[in-house]
Amino acid sequence: MNKFYQCFYNNDKDYVIRKNVSDNFCVYYDYKTPTVGIHEALLETVSQLIYKAKSVNRVPCVFYSGGIDSEIILNAFLELGYKSGEDFHCIHAVYDVDQNKCDTVFVDDFINKNNLNIEIVHLETIKWYRSRECFDYCIKHNLSYVTMSQMTRLMEMMYARNYYPIIGHGDPQIYRYQGIVYHSDYEFQNSWNKFLTINNMDGCSNFFRETGNLYINYVHDFAKNIDPNTEYNELDFWNFNSPTLKYKVFHFYEMIKRDKFTGHEEYRTEEINQINLRLQEHTKYTFANKLIRNIEYFTNNYFSYE
Repeated sequence: MNKFYQCFYNNDKDYVIRKNVSDNFCVYYDYKTPTVGIHEALLETVSQLIYKAKSVNRVPCVFYSGGIDSEIILNAFLELGYKSGEDFHCIHAVYDVDQNKCDTVFVDDFINKNNLNIEIVHLETIKWYRSRECFDYCIKHNLSYVTMSQMTRLMEMMYARNYYPIIGHGDPQIYRYQGIVYHSDYEFQNSWNKFLTINNMDGCSNFFRETGNLYINYVHDFAKNIDPNTEYNELDFWNFNSPTLKYKVFHFYEMIKRDKFTGHEEYRTEEINQINLRLQEHTKYTFANKLIRNIEYFTNNYFSYE
């Protein structure tokens, strides 16, 4: 289980979902200073996950969306000599017919270039989002957006087949304001981590926050590559700057440049937005629940949202 990125109180299952607004939303980071560089930290993280999966008699399963995050993970697996279909499993989810085709095109290129064995999983999406079953499922698992349920369903599916889910999630959320770079953590972004914890499932839902060496390197390398003359709000950083900076941070892999996609662009409709608004009346979170920290003091051991 992911012990590094703990977005819940005291790492106690009773506190994974905050019961009251007055409860703290907490994050604990376990290293003050990375002991290796980011390339070494990336390979170290993959090695640790291989070990964790074997220790519970499961096969690592990388969820490859076609985005740069999961492609970085696959590159690390391949660099270490692991083979898909033998040492680890790899899946790609197709929503409805081809609603996430913006990502699938990169999947085709990567698997052909690397002779990768991959399982294609087809998911009925829009009908699911509209269903009462989906709405109740999201309330049960404290998911703030119906689109987040696709990943938890995939985790359940792979876990039932004795796999150890690995998701390329957890990249830094940083922005610049009045010359200061800030790091932020949103509570809702940790829903998949909470899902694994509450359901006693072994897996990794925040790969880039799995180890302190990897994540703190990642945060500081992001900050170092931000244009010092430009101010970014969080949305602009996420949509336009984060993808560009990832190529600089993980420059040791050759990757085709692409825009940042979620795979759910086709579902950003007023209908789905209204479903999410109704859902958020039931889930115990507000979008304002986040932690903000001046990047200079980011590696302090502990801080909490109040």
